[in-house]
Parts: sequence; C-alpha cells; structure tokens
Amino acid sequence: MEKNNDKKFDKNSKTVETSPIEKILDENNLENIILYNESGEPLAFEQIALIPLDNGKEEDDLYAILRPAENFGEMTTDDVWAFLLDIENDNILPVQDKEIIDRVFDAYNKLAGYDED
Repeated sequence: MEKNNDKKFDKNSKTVETSPIEKILDENNLENIILYNESGEPLAFEQIALIPLDNGKEEDDLYAILRPAENFGEMTTDDVWAFLLDIENDNILPVQDKEIIDRVFDAYNKLAGYDED
C-alpha cells in the first residue's frame, strides 16, 4: 500500500483534500481512508483504531487498524489490517512483522475492553 499524495487545492471550490495520515490522526474524521495499491488502484478503508506502541525511542510508533470498505481481490470487509504511520516521510506502510501485528492487536483489545487478563 502506498500513501495518497493527492493534496489538492481547487481554486473554484476552495477545498483542500486531506492526506490519509491527516484523516487518520483527526479524531473527528468519519471519511474513508484512501490508499493506493502497487497498481495505482485506490482502495477505501474504514478506520477502526489508532494505536501508539512503545518502540524504545523518545516517541511511540503510531499504527492504524483499518478495514477495507468494500471487497477487493482477496481482501474482504471482514479483514482488518495494521498499518504503520510514517509521519516523518508522510507514508502509510502495511505491517508485515507478525510480532508487531500481535502487539498492535493486543493493545487494541486492551483499549476496547477485550483484554482477558
């Protein structure tokens, strides 16, 4: 998945399209998050959660849990994905590391009250 670089200013309507990272960080945002696959096709996702994880550095890493808004290929609306927000480089990266994925979803379960401890 790649970020959406399409921050546009339309002189006629005076609207600015918000970047996916800005949408994810905006707690009032209800719009889908649009990301692009390797083929350049737009994919719409619903935001489930924003999860900070301690990475041993000064600032926590931020992860977004997103669900496809519609079925696409093998992705279904029943799937959820973890993405790392690389704010410094304005990029959203799918998480591949199973240990990090487990930590993200464990943190989500605790926040949502599903923790079994």
